[in-house]
Amino acid sequence: MKIAILTLGTRGDVQPYAVLGQALKKRGHSVVLSTAKNFQNLVESYGLNFIPVEADFQSLLTSEEGKKIRKNPFLAKKQLSKFVYPMLEDAFAKFYELAKQSDKVLFHAKTMADTFADQFPEKMIKADVVPASQPTKEFANPVFSALSLPSFLNKLTYKLTELGLKMWTKPVNDFRIKAGLPAQFKKPDLPSIYGVSEYLLKNQLTSRLIVFYWFLG
Repeated sequence: MKIAILTLGTRGDVQPYAVLGQALKKRGHSVVLSTAKNFQNLVESYGLNFIPVEADFQSLLTSEEGKKIRKNPFLAKKQLSKFVYPMLEDAFAKFYELAKQSDKVLFHAKTMADTFADQFPEKMIKADVVPASQPTKEFANPVFSALSLPSFLNKLTYKLTELGLKMWTKPVNDFRIKAGLPAQFKKPDLPSIYGVSEYLLKNQLTSRLIVFYWFLG
């Protein structure tokens, strides 16, 4: 099976997916991982094929532009349009082309690959290290765990993740127009899987580095 793995972010958003890709490759699958170009050496050290995208956010944060944004948040909108939006459009385009060529696509929520998942929902699977995008009433969104809220609001906290993604509406729309996709679309309800360390679940599948399970929410 041809499997594509898509992720964006820092090393913590990339290395777990490289480990997953390596495990899938050992099971006989053809695996390619696509992420920011600065992670090429890391990804290839796991024996995986690599497709780079321009979304090197680490370099941006340490650049002069990134330093200006940290000093003056009011510059953020201008810098987003100038530097971040073009990088995201490049990532969306490459992720989309790779997804079309693959049998299954595992993607980090930060890639926003669900913005083109309406084209082939049967092959798209969310794969995250932190369960922050799949609503559940069992626990609050871990991203906002510092908030002290009653348990009946647990599921509502996942709406905050969606609200945070609204700031990327422009590059998403621009990508879909350039790709010839309908401007109006609905994100499909996709299956979600999460990585669980053997040290967390010592009595289950302890021979594996990472266990993936269906998250039923």
